[in-house]
Amino acid sequence: TISLWRYFSECFVPLNGLQLPVKPLHRGVCEVVQRAALGDLGKSFIVINIPPRVGKTKLMEAAVSWQLGHLPDAQFIYTSYSNELAKTSVQYIQKTMTSPWYQELFDTRLGGVRQADHFAVVGGGNVYGDGVNGTLTGLGRFFAKASPKTKMVLADPVGSILAPLVALIILFGVWPIPILDLFHAPVENLLEQHELALNGLRGAAALAAK
Repeated sequence: TISLWRYFSECFVPLNGLQLPVKPLHRGVCEVVQRAALGDLGKSFIVINIPPRVGKTKLMEAAVSWQLGHLPDAQFIYTSYSNELAKTSVQYIQKTMTSPWYQELFDTRLGGVRQADHFAVVGGGNVYGDGVNGTLTGLGRFFAKASPKTKMVLADPVGSILAPLVALIILFGVWPIPILDLFHAPVENLLEQHELALNGLRGAAALAAK
């Protein structure tokens, strides 16, 4: 086996020809994401806050392809504020998994479904990609029951309709399926943007508790 950090720093970045300086923060993210993927954190979701333009999209693409390499039955929903961005990442993950270096490293192979927004893996794994206004919206409860192993990736929710959902997660710690969420705005700013909505929700929660 290879750790996510070694996979990202020694394989994914250099062998894909990425012009991305690998930094200590990448190692920190890789270690946390790996622990979350293996279930070692004991949490149903994690929120990772890192600066903009440091490769968070590539970190998530690497994390998905790494986990499928080890667990070919893993299930992922990859979503972003833009449908095109989500599909671009799903296509990049497919490109990575069909590269010679990846296939030398892992036995995992793509299955018969190879679309821009969905691909399957031999062994039962699937990756779905869509924007926040796409057909994946509202399916969280279904996937929680049908496939508890499914992980949802939210990329850059700030400025989109995902932002209030992330605020709810931070406030109440409630979400039906595990989330790997990378965004570049400080948590405090995110909460400030939705203070009125959160105050209403706090009031509702207080009433419910009485």
